Amino acid sequence: MNALIIPISHAGADRDRLDHDVEQRHLDAIPTNTKKAYASAWRRWTTWCEEQEEPTMPTTAPTLCRWAETLAQDGQKPATITARLAGVRWHHCEAGADDSAFEDVRLTRQKQAIRRTLGVAPKKAPPLTLRELGLLIDATEQSGDQATYERALLLLTYFGARRIDEVCRLTLGSVTVADTGAVELYVARSKKDQEGQGMQVAIAPLGVSWLAEADNALDLDPGRALTTWLLSRGDVPGFVFPSRTEGGALQGQRGYHFDRPLSGSAALNVVKKLGTRAGLEGMTTHSLRAGMITEATRLGISEAAIMRRSGHRSLSVFRAYNRPKDEQEWNR
Repeated sequence: MNALIIPISHAGADRDRLDHDVEQRHLDAIPTNTKKAYASAWRRWTTWCEEQEEPTMPTTAPTLCRWAETLAQDGQKPATITARLAGVRWHHCEAGADDSAFEDVRLTRQKQAIRRTLGVAPKKAPPLTLRELGLLIDATEQSGDQATYERALLLLTYFGARRIDEVCRLTLGSVTVADTGAVELYVARSKKDQEGQGMQVAIAPLGVSWLAEADNALDLDPGRALTTWLLSRGDVPGFVFPSRTEGGALQGQRGYHFDRPLSGSAALNVVKKLGTRAGLEGMTTHSLRAGMITEATRLGISEAAIMRRSGHRSLSVFRAYNRPKDEQEWNR
């Protein structure tokens, strides 16, 4: 008598594995900074809910209105409040909780009221002129790894018209310096290119009109600065601008974490530190990108050429980066 063979189905296990893979892929597609922002929003939300003895999820429209009002009274900007709410909603969706409260008309009215009373005009970083860039470079140390590191970081960001996170995430294989001094960068991913199509950025040697703008023009040469830093950095695979040991000092290879890029906040600290030394208050990493676009426009370079450098696709957004100071307008 033949034994009855019952086939074992693996469909359930395969389905669970695929569900996990789908969830993981969706999570991986979210930019790192967005994940951090969502996590921060959720921490703030859970803390506030505990204080108010409110459930974290699912929540209600009145509860969200009260939280938004709390954030507004704490000095949060309308854009920040909207981002916080988006973070909380994302956690609701991930948990499969009811998120209909986020579409409630009462919350919509609350956000509108906050925007009208607080205003929505963003605070724009002041553009860094070429003369001011020279002051920043002069404010670095006279010699040493840290000085060459900071000069290359500032000049690549400025003359590449890049966002600071794009420069921080450059790897050793994505930068080249030609014999002519021209620099080529390969930006693998950016804020407006989350799918990773990539962009090649060419930074030609500075022309006569640029060199005439600063007393220390040779010190503003991005190709020269990058070459000096790469010689000091060495050929260890990893990021061009690796994260630094706690305290900020670079002491040979012991001071680097080549597998981790310099963070945006650490780069901001560099700009603020040098700005304070140079007597330039209010400067941020965004001042580098806005400064390049403003100065290039002032020197007569076409908008099309500048947009190819900066990677802007929208003319209106690009023009918002052109922020000439009054004296520049009147002294053309």
